[in-house]
Amino acid sequence: RSAFEASPGHVLVEADYVGAELAAMAWLSGDEMMIEHVRRNGLPDGNPEHYDIHSNVAVRAFRLECQPTKQALMGAGSGHLRSVAKTVVFGIAYGRGPRAIRRSALEEGTDLSVDEAQGVIDAIFDMYPKLRSFFDACRGRASHPGWLENVYGRRRRFHDRHDPDQRWRRENQAKNFPVQSLIADAISRSLDKLHSYRETDAGRGLGYRIVLQIHDSVVLEVPVHELRQVVDEVIPACLIDAVPIIPRQPDGTRVERGPYHFAIETEVFERWGIPLGDDELRGLEPPV
Repeated sequence: RSAFEASPGHVLVEADYVGAELAAMAWLSGDEMMIEHVRRNGLPDGNPEHYDIHSNVAVRAFRLECQPTKQALMGAGSGHLRSVAKTVVFGIAYGRGPRAIRRSALEEGTDLSVDEAQGVIDAIFDMYPKLRSFFDACRGRASHPGWLENVYGRRRRFHDRHDPDQRWRRENQAKNFPVQSLIADAISRSLDKLHSYRETDAGRGLGYRIVLQIHDSVVLEVPVHELRQVVDEVIPACLIDAVPIIPRQPDGTRVERGPYHFAIETEVFERWGIPLGDDELRGLEPPV
């Protein structure tokens, strides 16, 4: 049996934070428009309030005339531009400039010029101006005073803060740290909650187990008869309710916003990488 195949009588359940980097950047920067767009981005695609951030960035940056949805971009033959926008958004969170973003796009099969990459970056900061201010504040602290603190109180110190040759490197890391450490610490806390939930009255006797964690997602092996309880109760309790995000400034000062919570998407598998469809899920015993 493959290591990525559920045991007999079990299924694999992946719970994934929706747009984790987007959410972290919005909450930390305090950009009201981005916070609202992140909230709507976490809604199901079929919800009339759903807002696809990557599609909207692509339509704005490349001056497209189609609707800012994944389906409309695909229909217009511009689906690859949504992927470009997604690459740029995540590249910003990693401190990447237009040249590095162009290289990433080329690796994914899209020929993007440096000017086009810069145009997408500019479009994002035009849409969400407080995001630029937040990153500027993080970058400045890399040299003075040489440390930042994340929302959970963890600090990143720069012992080379007086070295001019390392300035670019440490400033990129300073932009990256609050976002990525928030996600890493949130998922670590979620794993702890998932582990200890089975010792609570609500979770005692449950037989699910943690089998894998990948960046901002968790994979559980779940007995089929527990599937609905794990998806409807355990995952929201451990990955959403138990992990409130209360923003802090880069110096660790709490701000009067939040708490915020990540949105979650779940998929169910018998074999890893092949999600079960609605009919297959309904065919499981007991029915879900």
